[in-house]
Amino acid sequence: MMEFTSAHGLLRTAHIVTGCVGLTLFWVAALTRKGGAWHRKSGLFFYLSALAVSATACVSSLWAIAAPISFAGIQRALSPDETTHLINSIRFLFVILLTLMTWLVASVIMGRHVIQQKHDFRRRSFLPIVAWLGSAFISIGCGVYGVVSICA
Repeated sequence: MMEFTSAHGLLRTAHIVTGCVGLTLFWVAALTRKGGAWHRKSGLFFYLSALAVSATACVSSLWAIAAPISFAGIQRALSPDETTHLINSIRFLFVILLTLMTWLVASVIMGRHVIQQKHDFRRRSFLPIVAWLGSAFISIGCGVYGVVSICA
């Protein structure tokens, strides 16, 4: 079984590598002729890398929110005040990052939907609606968490 620290390192590495690949692919798609083979292929792989980055971000965020001490990999003993501060800080940060991840997912799903439906506007799909509603629900939940944690 993998240790938390090595799982965390593997997750972070996958997130960074797929993010770098995605950023590169974004610029390839942006700088090539619209509709050309390079544009279409790099756009598709950008979409897939955005989903992969979102998946690693989601796992990391949920892990950090659920178990902030194991996520942080703190090796030394902490005082109760340090522990409370660390837990609150990590959870607050990763609630914000979880919100950003939902916005990314909703945006790339909507973008892909527009590209797929551009020649047949009569076709309806609930996936973009579900993505935006899910993003809104998580954003509101994260906002409420932020207000509650600041007031507490």
